[in-house]
Amino acid sequence: MQVLTLIDSLIAAGAERMAVNIANGLAAQGVDSHLCATRAGGPLEEFVEEQVPFLWPTKKGYWI
Repeated sequence: MQVLTLIDSLIAAGAERMAVNIANGLAAQGVDSHLCATRAGGPLEEFVEEQVPFLWPTKKGYWI
């Protein structure tokens, strides 16, 4: 199974911290887990485990 945890950014807030925890927890259980921030990174990037690929598309506008 592969899981993509999708969040707007990785600023230090509740939903963002929960997304990081979910991605890390699934990876620890052997699930192929990925984390994607659609708008911006942030200070929570340092808490993403090495086995969890972090995706951050570089959007230039509304239609990418």
